[in-house]
Amino acid sequence: MSEENVALVRQIYASVGLEASLRFYAEDVVWDMSDRALNPRIYHGHEGVREWRRELREVWDAWRNEPERLVDGGDRVVAIIRSIARGHESGVELSERWAQVWTIRDGKVVHLRHYRDPDEALAAAGGGE
Repeated sequence: MSEENVALVRQIYASVGLEASLRFYAEDVVWDMSDRALNPRIYHGHEGVREWRRELREVWDAWRNEPERLVDGGDRVVAIIRSIARGHESGVELSERWAQVWTIRDGKVVHLRHYRDPDEALAAAGGGE
């Protein structure tokens, strides 16, 4: 299943819009953004993911995630990401590298965890380098 899980995460990043990607998430998905520097918290379910997106749009005019690498970890996929964003009020541009660990069961994302440090994400998923 691990190749399928990597393909699933790739599809999520390629999806146009949040609503299109929600079909890939379990109804009770846990979206753990507690490692963020700003507004760290954990979101629950589809509505929680929507809330995260609303909060993101309040701060950023533009935001895109570019996966640099997807690492197969069986039921987990580590995504090393480059985010490029522009502040809503300030117009300040941001480019940062971080990671996510996606946990997938029965073809659905059941847990996602954000890591500021990609090496920490790799170690947490058992794929440290």
